[in-house]
Amino acid sequence: MQIEKLEENKIQVTLTTADLSNMNIDINSLSSESVELNAFLFHIMERVKEETGFNPYGGQVLMEAMPLGDDGISILVSKIHTGRITRTQYKRLRAVRARETADAEDMDPSAKADVFYIETFDDVCAALTQIGYKTLAVSALYRVESMYGFLAVKTPKTARDVEMLSEFACRQSYYPLQEVYIREHGELIASGKRLVSMAKGVRDLYGKNSVG
Repeated sequence: MQIEKLEENKIQVTLTTADLSNMNIDINSLSSESVELNAFLFHIMERVKEETGFNPYGGQVLMEAMPLGDDGISILVSKIHTGRITRTQYKRLRAVRARETADAEDMDPSAKADVFYIETFDDVCAALTQIGYKTLAVSALYRVESMYGFLAVKTPKTARDVEMLSEFACRQSYYPLQEVYIREHGELIASGKRLVSMAKGVRDLYGKNSVG
C-alpha cells in the first residue's frame, strides 16, 4: 500500500492487486452499504492517520476510488470543509461548562445516529435551548479533540430537531464510521437523561421556555 499526501487536506492511497489479495478484498463483490466495505475503508483511514498525521475523522470526508486496470485501485481521500452558520442572536455563555460523567450512556449504542460537529460550547448551549427533550433523550454529546460531536438518532418524532441541528453545527458528517470513531475515541459529556438535565440547566440560564 502506498500513501501519498498531495495537499494539506488530500491524500492518495494506491493499493496493488497483491495488497487487496492480502486483505482478502474483492472490490467487485463489495456493496456500498456492506460491513466488509466499511471495515476496509476504516482500515485504510487508520493507516492514513498513522502514517501521515492526516485526521480523516474530524470532518466530512470524500473518498473517490479509481481502478488501475489489473494493477489495483487508487483511492483519493479529500477532507471537505463546509461553512459555519452562526447564531449571533444568542449571547455568549461562559459560566456553564459540561460536567464529566463516567456513568453508562442512556442512548442505545446500537442505534444508528446522525453525526454533527459543533465548534464551540456556546453553540452547543444554543442548540440545547432549541432541541426537544424527546430528541435529547436519544442523543449524546461528546468532546472530540477541539470540537464537540453531537449524535442524534433520527426517527419520525425527532426528525425535525435533527434537521435543526445543522443550524448550530459547523459541519455534518456523512462518513459512516464517524459515529463509531466518536463513541470509541471521544470523551462523553452527557447523553440521554443527563443531556436532558443539562439542557434544562442551560435553558434556565438563557431564560428560555422548555421545549418538549
